Amino acid sequence: MRPNTLRWLLIALVAVSAVLSVVGNKASSPIIGWLAFAVFFVAVVLYFKWRRALHNVRKAANEARSRSDQ
Repeated sequence: MRPNTLRWLLIALVAVSAVLSVVGNKASSPIIGWLAFAVFFVAVVLYFKWRRALHNVRKAANEARSRSDQ
C-alpha cells in the first residue's frame, strides 16, 4: 500500500478511536472503551507499517539517484 494511503487511514483510525473513547466515557460503557483501545492499537500497528513503507520509498528514490554514474 502507498504511504499516502496508509497515512490517511492512520489519521482516520485515530479519529475513530477518539470518537469511540468519548462515546464510551459518556455512556459509561467499558465495551465501547475497549473497542476504542483496540482501534487505537490497530492505528499504532499501522503507524509502524506506514513508517516502513515511507522508508522503502525513500530508499528506492536514493538508490535511483545514486546509480547515475554507472
